[in-house]
Amino acid sequence: MTTPLDVAYMEADGPTALVELRVGGDTHRVSFEASVPLFLERADALVPLALIAGMRRRQPIRVHGPVSARLLANVTRAQQILASFTDGELHPVPVVADAVSVTTPRSPGTASFFSGGIDSFASVLRHRSSITHLVYVQGFDVIVDGTERASASRRGAQAAAAELGLPLIEVATNLRDVTDPHVMWGMAHGAALGVVALLLQSQVGRVLVPSSYPYADLFPWGSHPLLDPLWGNECLDVDHDGCEMTRMQKVALVAESDVALRHLRVCTRQYATYNCGSCRKCLGTMMALRLHGALERCETLPHTFRTRDLARVQVTGPTGLVGWREGRALARRVKDRPMALACAWALRPHPILAVRRPLGRLRRRVTARDPM
Repeated sequence: MTTPLDVAYMEADGPTALVELRVGGDTHRVSFEASVPLFLERADALVPLALIAGMRRRQPIRVHGPVSARLLANVTRAQQILASFTDGELHPVPVVADAVSVTTPRSPGTASFFSGGIDSFASVLRHRSSITHLVYVQGFDVIVDGTERASASRRGAQAAAAELGLPLIEVATNLRDVTDPHVMWGMAHGAALGVVALLLQSQVGRVLVPSSYPYADLFPWGSHPLLDPLWGNECLDVDHDGCEMTRMQKVALVAESDVALRHLRVCTRQYATYNCGSCRKCLGTMMALRLHGALERCETLPHTFRTRDLARVQVTGPTGLVGWREGRALARRVKDRPMALACAWALRPHPILAVRRPLGRLRRRVTARDPM
């Protein structure tokens, strides 16, 4: 009989929580520290927290504590979607918990996850009248706490929230310690956001997850309009926001906001303090802002760059192609020939790079089933 993956709160007090995942004789701990009290009355957040590890290891998940009946019912569909997205790399498993009917009142207010990027700012600017809180998570795209990058990113989020007149909920966690060994962050981050949303259900009744891609360009990805709503329950809605907008439409919103242009952070390079100004994400954002006439007003990115640097970017896979194709189309419309040519050259086929994703998937399949 397969040993279940046990998950339970070991310490839970107000704004802090310590979760323990027990797999046989191994124990793994995930910590959460927030600027507001966390919702710890039920074990709802433990379901998406343990899901990636359990599915990857093909082990049943046993949650210690009561869980929303609606959330438990939704997990079956969430697993089916994740399994299809990963071509069977993640496998549906039983989730055992004490299902309870939630009768507590829904908390007022709407929060939006906020990293300081294009997608985050677009959601805030579109829904400014209804959003009551922003949520910044330390430990997701900024992995290591206590670094200059972590401090600068946190200060940027705090400053942007203050200028927007919105309270900022800050959460710090090492959750990636139990997802990174099993699957790429791009496939795990949606469930991770679901964990944080469920921990904040005593603060707000709705959480927006800014979309990464428009409806026309959707592909298997951890945060998805099919997946994100499944992390909610009877008193919490989790909404995937912004798929009706293209990347360039979001940039157009950001280009009109002085607050966004003062605090925009798009770079994911861990050695960069804020934006490195030379990676694919930085250069792609600089290209988009230039095409909207806003690059010189952006205070967090270089105001000039060489088109040959843009052309040298190696764009492969759906995560990179979407924005660059939109950039090429916009450059052609506004008759910026150097930008159009640079984007076209960056989008040229890269036969070797094109096989990296399937090779990486194959490598993960042949690794040990017990990666923890």
